[in-house]
Amino acid sequence: MSKTRSNPKAPDAEDTRVGELIHSLRITRGLSQTELGVAAGITFQQIQKYEKGVNRVSAGRLKKIASALDVPMSAFFEGGGLSKAERDQLNLIETPGSMRMLAAFNDVRDSEIRRLLVRVVEAVRDAPSNKAR
Repeated sequence: MSKTRSNPKAPDAEDTRVGELIHSLRITRGLSQTELGVAAGITFQQIQKYEKGVNRVSAGRLKKIASALDVPMSAFFEGGGLSKAERDQLNLIETPGSMRMLAAFNDVRDSEIRRLLVRVVEAVRDAPSNKAR
């Protein structure tokens, strides 16, 4: 006998991943949860539940969300339909700490300090100890 979930309507790992992708795409598009909800015909609370993986997204709703985010539905399955630039943006957003780093960088007003910060991060990235894993 196969093992089944106790609640077949409960979100599973794939549903959670789809929700996380909705969140990442919404951020890259510069949309609030309210704006995406309006475009998809639902409340921001429902968008919030999808993004957190609390609720599953139906196929019809996912189609509306995909349209609002200007991506094909296939984008939610194995990254299909996304350009390399879009995948790179999503990888950046999904990297732990990256949004904090970008927010802090954005708060630095001195252009010379910003230039130096970029050089420091690039030096850390290129350090042999960072590549030896």
